[in-house]
Amino acid sequence: MIDSYNAIKNGGFNLRNPERFMRNWERVRQRGKTRYVLIHSFVMGAAPVIGSILGRITNGYGIPSPTDSYYPYFIDKLWISFTVTFVFSVFGSMTRWDINEDNYGELINKDETH
Repeated sequence: MIDSYNAIKNGGFNLRNPERFMRNWERVRQRGKTRYVLIHSFVMGAAPVIGSILGRITNGYGIPSPTDSYYPYFIDKLWISFTVTFVFSVFGSMTRWDINEDNYGELINKDETH
């Protein structure tokens, strides 16, 4: 229970292993914020597309063929779900970057004072 509270307080990261977090975050931040945001947003945008395709296959509908009357609707649905999720994920990823930077800064400052 306390670990969950600390994870929420720390922006979703449970910093039980701060050395690991710092090591991983140093590697991520070397690549830059733009790359971080774009990669995470693309992955989040792809999730509903993959989910829609897998859902149709699992339920026995399969992927509609280009000659199927449902095909244009299906493609539009995939593009819209990707685009909407991608756009919202950009804001979420930028926020996550800032939270991670704050956590990293606090840990660096804590290391320097000890």
